[in-house]
Amino acid sequence: MGLAIPALVALSSSVARAEPRELATAQSVVIVFEPRTRAVSERLRQEIEAMGFRVVLQPETEQPLSLEQLAANEPAIAAIRVKPLEAGGVAMTVLDRATGKTVHRELARASASDPAGEELVATRTVELFRASLMELEADHPARGDLRPPEPVRARLRQEASERVRERSGALSLAGGPAVLVMPNWQPSAQFWLEASFIAQSGFGLSAALFSPLTPARLSRSEGSVEVRATTYRLGLTFDTAQPGQSLAARLSAGWSLSTASARASASLPYIGLQSEFVTTGPWLRAAGRVELTRQLALTLECSALFALPRQTLRFAGREVGDFAQPALFAALGPELSWP
Repeated sequence: MGLAIPALVALSSSVARAEPRELATAQSVVIVFEPRTRAVSERLRQEIEAMGFRVVLQPETEQPLSLEQLAANEPAIAAIRVKPLEAGGVAMTVLDRATGKTVHRELARASASDPAGEELVATRTVELFRASLMELEADHPARGDLRPPEPVRARLRQEASERVRERSGALSLAGGPAVLVMPNWQPSAQFWLEASFIAQSGFGLSAALFSPLTPARLSRSEGSVEVRATTYRLGLTFDTAQPGQSLAARLSAGWSLSTASARASASLPYIGLQSEFVTTGPWLRAAGRVELTRQLALTLECSALFALPRQTLRFAGREVGDFAQPALFAALGPELSWP
């Protein structure tokens, strides 16, 4: 028993060391500045506060402290120093305690004394800080001793997802009710399903199906004609969506294929007929999207197609109407996208 207890204590200690340690949360960032970099430090402060951090500005002392000391004194999750170079240009150093590393960059042609230079230096410094924090979403455990607050981490995860989406493009699936309208015909209720892939450039491919729920109907004194048409279409798409914008437009064009069946119900002394036919033709589409969440949007689309060759339906010895000359579709439904 006397030998077992020390062994268990040693084993539990090693297990505890193997488990990922819980990091403390820090909401502050220290920016140390010289008189010549005060303006750019103020601009940098605005950018970092927009990320969700509290910023502490500290003037450089006669005997400069290390960034490690500055961050530990606050305590802060990061310490940033922007310093003019003797030969011209600006040096930017970021100590990130969340990942446990320090990054450094020099801009040889930048100046911290003019508005354009201030904007450039502030932007590049924030990029350094943001890129460092992005490593928190990596597969390996964080090597630092502090972590940003959860709202900041959620924003970083969203930005990482946006960057993946921008690089790889987006796959989406939409569906919902639709209506088919043709001249002289009563509207037909349809079910709409569409899959799209949009690349980073905004161009992509789309494939859609319109399946009839109710027939299009045309009535005459001799009787009535009902047409059920299933339409398949494939085309090129351009999407105007930009990161951070909730509204976007989508323009498409391509070729369609429609399979239809017509059934005529005749009044005496006429005889009803039933037939099937296939048509193809070009189509155009304009759509609008409202982004509700990162993966969910609401889509409204209006499209038109023109059937080739011309398909004229006859009943009781005379022409009663043309199919899809043109056909107009309107659809509304949710759209899911990945990633």
